[in-house]
Amino acid sequence: MTSGPAENLASGESPDTRELEEARPQFISIPPETILNGQKAPFDLYVIIGSKQVRVFKQGEPLERERFERYLEKGDEALMARVDGIDSFFETGIVEMLAQAADQSLGPAVRARGAVRALEFAGLDLFLFGFDRDNFFTKVDRVHQILQVTLGLIQEDRTRPYLIASRQTEKMPNSVMQMVGATLIGGALLHKLQSVPIPTFQSFLLATYFRDISLMKNGISDRPSYDMHPEASMRIMEGYPAITEQFRLVVQQHHESPGGSGFPKGLRGLDIFLLAKIPLAAEKLTELLKLTDLSPSDETDILEDIALERFSRDSGISPVHRMRELLREAREAQRMRTVRTRA
Repeated sequence: MTSGPAENLASGESPDTRELEEARPQFISIPPETILNGQKAPFDLYVIIGSKQVRVFKQGEPLERERFERYLEKGDEALMARVDGIDSFFETGIVEMLAQAADQSLGPAVRARGAVRALEFAGLDLFLFGFDRDNFFTKVDRVHQILQVTLGLIQEDRTRPYLIASRQTEKMPNSVMQMVGATLIGGALLHKLQSVPIPTFQSFLLATYFRDISLMKNGISDRPSYDMHPEASMRIMEGYPAITEQFRLVVQQHHESPGGSGFPKGLRGLDIFLLAKIPLAAEKLTELLKLTDLSPSDETDILEDIALERFSRDSGISPVHRMRELLREAREAQRMRTVRTRA
């Protein structure tokens, strides 16, 4: 019998599937708010109705929201674009969304949405178009810039839940969702668990985002066996100027487990860097946020299992209490977003 998401979480299994390949999609979701600006469409745009892609805008046509809204009752609440025609879109989108995130004159939710979109676009660029030795660090630089802005947003309590909730329903490749989700939720969890210096926090966010980079299709090296991907990811990142010892430990140890069952070295207990234990806990919290029918006791059991698997022997950090607090804030933000969308 196949176990469900709650059973997988409660049993301590990681939500990742350990698949070494993920199909490159033919179509990709383009959030409407990033492109419906009244200007001309840079490429053809579609909506999904049933199993068909229906073109809403031809390249060069004005991007009028009214036309898109006529399709909402029939299809998806997202615009789709063909992957083979949008490579330059991510460059422009990252710049625009980063500017939105950094604009202090905007409200916190708008700035947070810009940071989320910029991180998603950067991840999609890596996933869809790959990287090589000549352009990889340029792409890392872009993410580093976004995360420097994102750190300030994560530290704003009224904004952090929106950062977490605003990306839950987007249609993204699994690897990109895990990159962005673990980084945002991991940053929020770290903010609750422990006070760390800003440089350490920045290293944690960057390391969490790129911890599985060796599992993406790329032109730098062959894909490693799954159990060796933390070391392979660290080799890809070697030479980047912002690498710190904290970054190295998060990437190399993010699959180690206090009980000694992790990899690649089977480290135990306090031999594992505390911040390296957070990314997989964050992935599981991301999965938990998708479950809407759990009883309070079931949720408590799952959180206790996550705390035991990831944080056993770490005294003074109250992981179950902090994770429950984070989930409550995220769900409140999700409900607010739903109400605003419907209104």
